[in-house]
Amino acid sequence: MNFRCFQGSDGPMPLAIAARLDDHLSKTIDRLRYDLLVRAPNAEKQLDYPPHITLAVIEDGARVDPIVQQLAAKCRNIGRLKIKTSHFGIFSGTPSYVFLAPVVTQSLLALHENIVEAAQGQEIHEHHLVGNWVPHITVATLKGKPEKALEAAMRNFDHHGGHLTAIELVRFPPVDIPASFPLQ
Repeated sequence: MNFRCFQGSDGPMPLAIAARLDDHLSKTIDRLRYDLLVRAPNAEKQLDYPPHITLAVIEDGARVDPIVQQLAAKCRNIGRLKIKTSHFGIFSGTPSYVFLAPVVTQSLLALHENIVEAAQGQEIHEHHLVGNWVPHITVATLKGKPEKALEAAMRNFDHHGGHLTAIELVRFPPVDIPASFPLQ
């Protein structure tokens, strides 16, 4: 498996299945992202894709057609999901990531499990397997130590609520959305 090609590395990111946030929550998180970009000198500009929760990451080179068909079937009866942010966190490493965590609910875990099931037969990154997944909304990608970014993020922290409005199949950079499934 070639999962070394995530954002922050030199290669393309594998195929991702993302849960899109509603416009209001998305704009709120974009403001947090911008604030971090201004206040934390080691923050990198985010890719041109709205804030989201990544449900699965699939090995680069995966065939899109079977995944689209399986996602279409799974998403047919999924409704919009309410979410509320809970806290900031950090995935340490090089690069490191500052994220907003949603409150983990049975509905969110069930959505994740359904999406991973839809991608069965594909090589899913171990961090996105059922039982390993940490739901999060990436706010900043950092080169170097995360302390200043986390300090900046905490200045404007509040609990924000919204909805998941669509499931999308995404490949980037550059952003390419082979399929999008609105949630009812």
